[in-house]
Parts: sequence; C-alpha cells; structure tokens
Amino acid sequence: MTNTQFQSYWINNWIAIFAFSIAFSACDATKHESRNLYFIRAPEAVELDLKFVLSFGVDFDDSLSNSKPLSRISQIQLSDNKLFVLDRGFKEVIVFDNDSGSWSGFSIGSYGRGPGEFILPLAMDISDNKIFVYDYELRNVNIFNSSGELIMTNYLPISTKDIIVKGDTLFASLMSSRFHHASSFLIQREGEEMLKLYDHIPLTATDSLFNPDGLVNWIDKHESGDVVIGSERPGVFYVQNSNEDFSEKGSYLMNSIEGLTEMGIYNTRASTIGIEVANGRVYSVVQNHHSIKINPTPIEGYYLEIFSLSGEHLGYAKLPHSWISTFTVDPTGDYLYLAITDPFPQIMKYRILGLPND
Repeated sequence: MTNTQFQSYWINNWIAIFAFSIAFSACDATKHESRNLYFIRAPEAVELDLKFVLSFGVDFDDSLSNSKPLSRISQIQLSDNKLFVLDRGFKEVIVFDNDSGSWSGFSIGSYGRGPGEFILPLAMDISDNKIFVYDYELRNVNIFNSSGELIMTNYLPISTKDIIVKGDTLFASLMSSRFHHASSFLIQREGEEMLKLYDHIPLTATDSLFNPDGLVNWIDKHESGDVVIGSERPGVFYVQNSNEDFSEKGSYLMNSIEGLTEMGIYNTRASTIGIEVANGRVYSVVQNHHSIKINPTPIEGYYLEIFSLSGEHLGYAKLPHSWISTFTVDPTGDYLYLAITDPFPQIMKYRILGLPND
C-alpha cells in the first residue's frame, strides 16, 4: 500500500467513524429526549398557604434555650401531643413538647450494639403507645414503651427505609436488588421468627426515572388501619383494598414528553421523600431536582402535594426550604412538620391554610 493509499484508507475510516458517531449521538439524544418529563397538576388542585407556628431544636451555640440540638434527622412522628424525632446522628429518639417546641427532658435509646442501642437508626413507627425503631446497621427493631423503657429487640434481617406497625404485624418496604422488578413488602407478625413476603407492586420503566436513591417506597396507614404506599412516581400511591390487595390511586405529577410540549414545563428528575396519611388525605413531599419552569416561574425545590384517599388532587404548596430530609403531619392533617438542615438541623411546624372544607 502506497502512502497515498494508506492516507486515503484512514481518512475514509475516520469519516465513517465520525458519521457513525453522529448517528449514534442522534439516536442517543432521541433516547434521552423520550425520557424527559413534564410537570403537571390537576386543574382542581388549589395552591395552599403555610403559616409558620414554631420550631423544634436549636443551634449548638444557643446555650440559653431550653430546647435541644438536633443532628441527622431520619424520621419524625407525633403521639400523645409529643413530637418524636429519630436522630441517627445522636443515635436516639428525642422527644419534644408539641405545643411549646421545648425538649421534654428525656430521650430514648443510646449509641451501641446492645439491646435498646443504635448504630444507624433509619425508621420509626409508634403504635399502641409503643415506639418501634429500625436500625439499618444492626438489622433489628427495638421496641420501647412510652416512658422510653426497652420492651424487646427483634431481629429484622433486611434493608429498609420505612416501617409501619398494624396490630401485631410489622410492614417493611424492601430495598433488595433481588426484587428489582417490584416493590416488595415484608411482614413479621408477633411470635413469628421468619419474615414473609406480603405483597409486591410491579415497577415500570417510568418508575426508574423517579428513583435517584434506590428502590425505596414510603408506607403509612390510614386511621382505619388500611396500608397506604407511596410510589416512586410523585403523585401516585397505592391503597389497600378490603381483600388486602393494593389499587393504584392519585395521578402522575410527572408525565412523558409526548403530547405535552405545548405546556412548556420541563423537568428531568423528581422524587417523593415520604408519604403521610391523615384525616382521609394523603400527604406527599416531592423534590424537583432540576430547574423546572411554569412560564415564567421556576419551580425547582420541594412541594407539598395533597390527595384524597380516592385519588383526587386537592392542593399543593411550595415549601420555603432548600433541603428537607423528612416530614410528618398531625392527625387532623392541618399541621405540617418539616425536618430541615439549613441554617442548622431543626423541625419547622406550619399550619396548612386553604384546604377544601377548611
């Protein structure tokens, strides 16, 4: 092969490679374009107002307060007019007075690997005046009475981020890659040593778009005792039927790009950070991870979205914080509690105004 032929050979090959790269990029762009999502809400959903009430927790430098500093808040719950805060940084459940926001003077649990001690406590539920705390590192559930005394410690050999207790049954959402095709829920009834698969909800390709932190579903229970499960998709949840199956409710707050380009509301990722059920309503906090615009207002950040148990979208509110780790609502559904980290870890209590039938 002459030098001229050699040069021509490589020039032709580079042209072919370049052309293939352009074609491949175009295909890839089309693929990613089809994954882009648009933010939508039901027309009847009303914009709600939030009125600040008080805060729980203080800055480490605030030595004059009768409250207590917080660190890394995993979950929060209300019971008997007290706010229970599961703090995985301090390795304890810190109890506050709901009316004043002051520390009640006692906490539950401590650091360690023994009974009643925590290494990485991630999930909590309160049922029948008992506090159940799941530890991700130790793979167990410590059960305390309302005075903070340990009742027992149960082995729970799974990875989960949320638990609920219904009667003598503990439900835990499963975070195992072995069940990557579905959201699985395990139960352990009192007196049983083995976990049993309760039910699973098949995941779709769309689910993975709203899943930046792994296959984690959030669960809660209605006052009737029915289990309600938060989907990977913001705005979608599942309600337990009388035959103990689950039916899909709500409506997608996100939808695919097809047919929605005229809305001009662009998004690429969002996720649900929790679900709470109170007074016949389903409350969810949704984090929009990228800049989304409803012309011309940007809507990046956190939003409270409220649905009825039957699935109607009732209302929403923009949340005035840059980072929210978890939340809860009171039994009436009128008060919202947000665990925030900026400017320091604390919990903010708000009154929700403008809900239908207020």
